[in-house]
Amino acid sequence: MSRVTIACGAGVSSSFLAQRLLASAESRMPELGFTFSASSFSALGSQNAGDVILLGPHLVDQYERVVAEHPLARVGIVTEQTLRAFDGDAALDQVLQLLASAEH
Repeated sequence: MSRVTIACGAGVSSSFLAQRLLASAESRMPELGFTFSASSFSALGSQNAGDVILLGPHLVDQYERVVAEHPLARVGIVTEQTLRAFDGDAALDQVLQLLASAEH
């Protein structure tokens, strides 16, 4: 099972995307048992964020900080298009790519 945290400024957009990610994962690959959670950026630093952290595109300038604070997590930036559309399939593809890159 992989834990994925989606973080944005206040946590609202990330909540919607987390719901769509869950639906995509359950329909495409339920055997993997992903868990998805949403977080505001300010709360992200104080929690164990899991295996993958997806940041909203407006947090691109915080990427290096998040990588440093969560060295065991794979960190990515969600595209503006993915976030605006709450595209669970595109976000799931990104999560899978991040997890695959950790295996190499």
